[in-house]
Amino acid sequence: MSKKKYEELTEERELFLNRARDCAELTLPLVIRDKGDNATTNYQTPYQSVGSRGVSNICSNLLLSLFPTSTPFFRLLVSDYAFNQFGEEAKQIKTEVDESLGAIEKTVLEELEDKNLRPIIFDVLKNLIIAGNCLVYVQPDGNVRAYSLEDYVCKRDIEGNILQIHVKEMINREVAEQTLDVELPSDEMDDDKEINLFTCIERKEDEYYIYQTIDEQKIKGTESYVKLDLLPFLPLRLTKVTGESYGRSYVESLIGDLSSLESLSKSIVESAAISAKSVFMVNPASLTRAKALAKAKNGDVINGNATDVTTLQVNKSSDMSVAFQTVQNLERRLSFAFNLLDNALPAGGRTTATEINALVNSLEKVLAGTYAMLSSEFMRPLVHIMISRLTQEGKIPELPKEIKLIISVGLTALGRNSDLERLQQFVAMSQQLAPEAFAKKVNQDVLISSIARAIGVEKSIIKTDEQIAMEQQAAMMAQQQLQEQQSAMMQQEQEGKIAEKVAPQIAQSALQENE
Repeated sequence: MSKKKYEELTEERELFLNRARDCAELTLPLVIRDKGDNATTNYQTPYQSVGSRGVSNICSNLLLSLFPTSTPFFRLLVSDYAFNQFGEEAKQIKTEVDESLGAIEKTVLEELEDKNLRPIIFDVLKNLIIAGNCLVYVQPDGNVRAYSLEDYVCKRDIEGNILQIHVKEMINREVAEQTLDVELPSDEMDDDKEINLFTCIERKEDEYYIYQTIDEQKIKGTESYVKLDLLPFLPLRLTKVTGESYGRSYVESLIGDLSSLESLSKSIVESAAISAKSVFMVNPASLTRAKALAKAKNGDVINGNATDVTTLQVNKSSDMSVAFQTVQNLERRLSFAFNLLDNALPAGGRTTATEINALVNSLEKVLAGTYAMLSSEFMRPLVHIMISRLTQEGKIPELPKEIKLIISVGLTALGRNSDLERLQQFVAMSQQLAPEAFAKKVNQDVLISSIARAIGVEKSIIKTDEQIAMEQQAAMMAQQQLQEQQSAMMQQEQEGKIAEKVAPQIAQSALQENE
């Protein structure tokens, strides 16, 4: 039945798969394979490299934005309202809880880095940008596998919830017989023939039923049930369209410019090759002999008339200049769409840093929907699955339901950057006012807290009023002790000076008494 279900859902996927192959042909042909492709298939290289460079560049930007190397991309938080019941001890308890959650966050991040997920995630992003779809499987050991669109089918309901996923893989018959608990029909003629292995995921009310089959036989030991929020198979899509089980790619929105650029680039290359060919023509009625001209070496002297020899010319330079100008315009538009700043910036003249930042921010805002989709359908489930696995292994404690998982990159990071820009503009107004007037009108504590929140630093960096009061009191006590020590030293010095003055008199009196 698994093979039949797979074939039933293949028809809906075929339209999206054909579009993905068209997009891959103009960018990275190896990402989405064609029917019958294998390890010996030779893929044709496009005549332009804007598509491949653009996909690689935008995937790198997404990888750095979604999974930054220097800052955590998620937070475990508890609402301040949950601590109100503790009264005066609420601040102390909240501080201790935040420290514990920070340790858990560090453990999860170390686990993610230990699995070396970034190369796999980069391949996932390339599939999403080119094909709009990709299936991610989080294995029980924490490693991640990625399946391209031609390797799986899926079915969603009207709200986008997963109803079915069927993954098709090829496995060697001999390997299957040795490693899997399943009886296969004997095939003496072809023992090394590869057979289909199907992994099926079906929704059953409030959980998913997972099993594997070969030749319509369920493999023993592969059947399991998982909760809806712990499904290790994540069918990702770049965009969401109501009623569709698959998403649309980013390259698909640029397919017109890419196709035009490919055609014009091919025409220019072929025309340049034709124009570069040198062919000499000799007047047949002249005394100049074509054979003598062809055999003449550099510096030779032959009989002939220079006017009888001409060179064949295409005379299409004006037409090629139009095509070349069109190619430049297409490259500039595509470079802007793929965030290739070297080609997207206007040619000639000076370009300020403000113009570059505006160009980058405009693209980031265009991709805000991509951040939101990947955060909800990829990053959040991935972290949730990792936390669940680490909890089962006893590496972290079980988290109560009051703790919320917050993804703090992508769309959230864009919002923080916008808040920071507004705060910087507000602080810049202080230069137009007297410092005393600005300090009198602005609440410095609230301003510092807002800037820290926009940057994304820990609240514990900012000192509380109690800490400032304790430090001031400690400074006053230290100053008082210093003053007391200085007074004692001065008193000792005065007593020493008095003793020096009195000592001779005492000595003289003692001598007189002895006499």
